[in-house]
Amino acid sequence: MQPHDTTAHPSAAALRPVLSQPLPRPQAKVFAKVSAVLWLGNVTMRPDGDDHTTVVVDDAFERVASLLGVTPAALTFALTHKLVMLQAERIETSLSYKKAIDARDALAKVLYASVFSFIVQKINEVLATDKKLTGKFIAILDIYGFESFERNHFEQLCINYANERLQQQFNRHLFKLEQELYESEGIDWRHIEFVDNQVRG
Repeated sequence: MQPHDTTAHPSAAALRPVLSQPLPRPQAKVFAKVSAVLWLGNVTMRPDGDDHTTVVVDDAFERVASLLGVTPAALTFALTHKLVMLQAERIETSLSYKKAIDARDALAKVLYASVFSFIVQKINEVLATDKKLTGKFIAILDIYGFESFERNHFEQLCINYANERLQQQFNRHLFKLEQELYESEGIDWRHIEFVDNQVRG
């Protein structure tokens, strides 16, 4: 069985009608951008002299161009050149191999950040309506308390997630493990209740 041969999977017949349906346009755009980010990691380049870089035109490169809806020439230029506009003058500078690699990675980060911002915006739009109707909302609690911004970025999610993990570690050592130790040693103490933020599977 080939790795991507979905027809050999027992559920393929049941899933085929669902998978054959066209995606809604916003959802298709999100998937295309995420796919482009993943394929960008497979795009390879070669140094061509001291300050020039050549992009290897292969399947990964062509897929990225197709997913982003740009021509291969435009993608090549974006990855290997720096464009500066000085008043009405257009200045193009070739990038070295290292800078071209940085440009590729920066493009992947910008694409991923734009997808994250779009998803957060859509969630906020839905929650704003639901909040007016039900009074309910979703918030992220980190180690310093609730943080609510008008615009949340991917970095903020990473910060909140890291803080949640730190809070979980703090609770585990300060409350859970210490109280288990007291119990195992027969120490008389008053049990402390605490909210465990750990997700249980």
